[in-house]
Amino acid sequence: MRRSRITLATLTIAAFSGLFIYAVIQLLISERQARTQMGETHLWAATEAQSELQKLLILTTGPMDPLEFRADAQAASLRFELLYSRVALLNDGPQLGYFDGIGQGDTVRATLELMQDLDHRLYGPAFSLAAARAAGARFGDLSDMLREVVVATMLSERTRRAERLDRVRRTTFVLSVAVLGMFATGALMASQLVRNIRSLDDEQQRLVRHQARLEDTIALRTAEIRDALAVERRAKEVYRSFVMMVSHQFRTPLSVIHMTSQRLTRADPARPPADLDGKAFKILNAAKRLERLISRVVVSASLDAEGQFCMPEPVDLNDVVRNALRQLRETHPNRVFACSLSADPLPVEVDVILVEQVTVNLMSNAAKYSPDDSRIDIRAMRAGDTAQVRVTDRGMGIPEAVRASIFDKYYRAPNVQHLPGLGLGLHLATEILDLHDGRLDFTSTEGEGSVFTMILPLRGSACDD
Repeated sequence: MRRSRITLATLTIAAFSGLFIYAVIQLLISERQARTQMGETHLWAATEAQSELQKLLILTTGPMDPLEFRADAQAASLRFELLYSRVALLNDGPQLGYFDGIGQGDTVRATLELMQDLDHRLYGPAFSLAAARAAGARFGDLSDMLREVVVATMLSERTRRAERLDRVRRTTFVLSVAVLGMFATGALMASQLVRNIRSLDDEQQRLVRHQARLEDTIALRTAEIRDALAVERRAKEVYRSFVMMVSHQFRTPLSVIHMTSQRLTRADPARPPADLDGKAFKILNAAKRLERLISRVVVSASLDAEGQFCMPEPVDLNDVVRNALRQLRETHPNRVFACSLSADPLPVEVDVILVEQVTVNLMSNAAKYSPDDSRIDIRAMRAGDTAQVRVTDRGMGIPEAVRASIFDKYYRAPNVQHLPGLGLGLHLATEILDLHDGRLDFTSTEGEGSVFTMILPLRGSACDD
């Protein structure tokens, strides 16, 4: 009889435990789907394309000033190329798959076909502003298509959010039933176990004494393991964050190669060789950057298995700033970067790829969070026994209430939530600089801008293994 009661109670707890595990799994699935949902990214991409189209229409439909005709044509050409890249991004593999899923795949493909047709119409030896004005109806068709895609994406995202919320509610109910059932069954079993406590008391006391003898040994071993794990976890976390950020950086050189190659394939045979050489040089630089990023990830992955991640080497910090600035000027051709390098070398011993990534991130943040017509100041200098890179913007600044949190992983300030980003850049920057015995300082005034300063020891430092 006693054995049957224990068996029944065990089966009951097992059933409720299974229900509990099922509910937890469903909650984890819902949470993962919420984190990996890309609807907002697709909506941002579609609205960016729509915004670039409106800017182009302003240039092509306004009055033509003969004195500024050449400048207007150059500005319209740049806007057209940005619009073309935005539409091409919508037709990228993962993006296009999403729009197929919400029934807008054909419309998105039609936008690319229309852009290709406009590209052939507007580009002869150079961009034709008159042809752009004449193609007003075609731009109107493109505006209607993009509007349809934006509206459909917004509706799809709202529907997905409602479905996830409903699923979480149902799972929470199941989880509550499972917990209450387990609690009730456990209470019944506890009443049975109380009757056997006296007979187990002697064994319990012996176990406590034995446990006390083991605690000192376990504490010692645990402290040693904790120290070793802390070092390894820190390096692995920096590596994982670095890989996530670099994966986004791959798109920049690929876009440069893609767009420049298209221009070369459509180039007029009579185009000057110097022009073709310039485009080929762009492709070569972008390919070299992509090769460096890929090689660094592969090498870092192999070294990670050996407990290493950072690979320091002697370098002039001025050269790191030059390389980072070259990348930013390719991706932000209209942005004004005022750079002041040190007249004397700034010798440091650092992992060039990692520190260059920190520099690119600081400049990119300054460009992202500042008005398009504002200037970004970059200064490399010596300060005592340190080398410093100071990046100054005139953007929105950081609210005082959240400044203590901006280096936290995945944290983003409330006034930049509408802009794309992962919240990894500044966290990764502090981790990388800490590996080099450096640090990242900043000052900020909300509404006026921010100043971020990367500080490294001039003599260099060995990275943590």
